[in-house]
Amino acid sequence: MSADAVAGIITGDLSTVDGVGRFAAAVRAAVAERRRDGDGGGLHTLIHNAGVFLKRRTVTGDGLETTFAVNVVAPFLLTSLLLPDLEATAAATATADDGSTLPPRVVHVSSISHMDTGGVVPWDDLQSEAAYSAYTAYGASKLLLLMVAREMAARFAAAAPAPAARIDVVALDPGTVNTKMLLAGWGACGMDVGAAGGTAWLAAARSAVSGEYYVGTSPRGGAPVSRDPAARRRLWGLLTELVAEKGGGDVYPGL
Repeated sequence: MSADAVAGIITGDLSTVDGVGRFAAAVRAAVAERRRDGDGGGLHTLIHNAGVFLKRRTVTGDGLETTFAVNVVAPFLLTSLLLPDLEATAAATATADDGSTLPPRVVHVSSISHMDTGGVVPWDDLQSEAAYSAYTAYGASKLLLLMVAREMAARFAAAAPAPAARIDVVALDPGTVNTKMLLAGWGACGMDVGAAGGTAWLAAARSAVSGEYYVGTSPRGGAPVSRDPAARRRLWGLLTELVAEKGGGDVYPGL
């Protein structure tokens, strides 16, 4: 980012399919406006950092458990809705082909907490209806998000018209950071927010490899189920059906 870059803010509700759709439309409009202005516009990096940790079980306007809706469904749907802009950036990057510009990148912020379920997907209770624990719900959501990230990376790689016209997808544990969420759930046991640079590093690092899960600047395996193609496809199918059921239409057509 250049020193004279101008930041803008777009707010939205990521707890419902309709809210995600409205937010995506606003982002796409902003990207299109920059393109019209000849401002070098394009969607280069999408960081899924928004998330919730809730002490008690609540449901969204769509009737979904809120942690699952915001931490899993929202990034899955939002990436699909912004995919045309990511693909346009990938095509432009491939055309430039001078190696100076990174392919567009999707960054999923998972967590060390993704192992709080023992690395096991609660297939029969994805929305914590049988029993609710804030820690289990949050951990499960971060496990599911890591699975989504790795499946997304695999599908995007298979669909890329050429290696240079690709969209990279990565995930990370940002470290234990004293955010409002951490303070509410675990207390002040981490680093200051200003010292946490893992997400920014991964968004721009040339050494990052699509499909990997990073802790600090190093790739790690993460839960074995996140590397299980059959389990990932099962989750992808469930999320696809759920989004359609809630009025989100056909996501990731052709992938």
